Amino acid sequence: MPKRNAVNLLPEDVRKELIERLINNHFSGYVGLSEWLKSLGHNISKSSLHRFGSEFELQRADESSEISASASVGINVRMRCIEAAVKSGASDVLVVSQSYLDWVNQG
Repeated sequence: MPKRNAVNLLPEDVRKELIERLINNHFSGYVGLSEWLKSLGHNISKSSLHRFGSEFELQRADESSEISASASVGINVRMRCIEAAVKSGASDVLVVSQSYLDWVNQG
């Protein structure tokens, strides 16, 4: 079993502040972050911080791409509903396409 990253053992408020600082520093400045933590009584190496930061940055990128993919699917479904309403010859395309979208979302 791999060793737990020391950052995960930090108190929640310190860990949240560290994450905020990582994001604001664009995932750089690990020496300064290590010194800041040391001033708070937490001796965590810059290497350990870098490992945590790299993993956290990758996780954020994955979450962002999942959100983008989900939004893309939603837009595609809406467009298909509008196309189907147009092809049906409906007099009020928006009402019919919304009813199609409601039907899709029920499933």
